[in-house]
Amino acid sequence: MSRVLSEFSVAIGERMPLAGQRILDVGCGNGDLVRELAGAGALLTGLECSEAQLKRCIAATSVAGESHVYGLAQSLPFEDEQFDAVVLRGSLHHVPTSLMSTALAEARRVTRSAGELFVFEPLAFGSLFELTRRVDDETTVRARAQQAIVEAIDHGWLTRRHQREFVAEVVYPDFMAAREQFLAIDVTRKALLDSADTELRRIFLSAGTPTEQGWLFEQPVRLDVLG
Repeated sequence: MSRVLSEFSVAIGERMPLAGQRILDVGCGNGDLVRELAGAGALLTGLECSEAQLKRCIAATSVAGESHVYGLAQSLPFEDEQFDAVVLRGSLHHVPTSLMSTALAEARRVTRSAGELFVFEPLAFGSLFELTRRVDDETTVRARAQQAIVEAIDHGWLTRRHQREFVAEVVYPDFMAAREQFLAIDVTRKALLDSADTELRRIFLSAGTPTEQGWLFEQPVRLDVLG
């Protein structure tokens, strides 16, 4: 089993024992966090609405019996209080703005009363943001996600138990790997990626930092642990 944990997994592990805990990863993307947490002994379910990403999750070698299902954050296909923790890693801002509060309410519904919600949201700056904003400028939706969290706390149906910021690192072996990731998130981006190819390559080389593993990009992230 993998024991290499990203800062996302470490942040969760600092709040709860991972072994034996039932955790839902909402918007699990390619499943890397699901596999990390499963490798640390947690019982993982990954939920994803992108068919392309879900196929990648299912095709990956299983670490510890983790499962993946199709679904939407604003309408989770699970019973009440089914999980010890629910994680939204960079997924809340992808929910339609009018449904972000509903997505938080759904995460709260399926989390046990003693459990916690881990909401990791990228902030609108950093070298990765400079690259991705040419494909999809998320300045407004990222701000709205932060607002949805504050509103849920102000209205009293969620409480903030912990908050901190850190810088996550993403390494792409080359430009085509980044392009493939952008396309896996949303296949309708192909025309845009084709038309902006020259500019994206320029940004990739100017914003990224070359390393032995590839090109490194930094993304500041805010974690809110909610109860």
